[in-house]
Amino acid sequence: MGKIKERINALLEKIKDDPDLVSLVRDMVDSCANYVDTVVNMENMINIYRFRTEDPAEFGIMVQRLDQTRRFVHNSVISNVRIIDRLCKLNNVELVYGGSDEDRLAVAEFAKKVVDEFFEDRKK
Repeated sequence: MGKIKERINALLEKIKDDPDLVSLVRDMVDSCANYVDTVVNMENMINIYRFRTEDPAEFGIMVQRLDQTRRFVHNSVISNVRIIDRLCKLNNVELVYGGSDEDRLAVAEFAKKVVDEFFEDRKK
């Protein structure tokens, strides 16, 4: 089990009797997976559209739309990470994220690590 998942489990142990708090943890993990999925889909669509359209303006509009979606999903991850780290502080457990929530790239990398750990720990 990875370190992030261990920290998540430590928090879950403290809040396990409160379904609303547990759902906040689920939301954070889900938002990380959704962000990674959104980035992969965005990069895939950009690659496909590069070959499907010859109009640079049309291509630019499509990339802008995809980027807006990615930004919205990224903001969701940032909000959820903030909530979970506050919940960790309230319950005196190690912060799940622990980094600067102002560092968008670091939060994105954290989201990828969360997905990687859960994927690695899947039932094989």
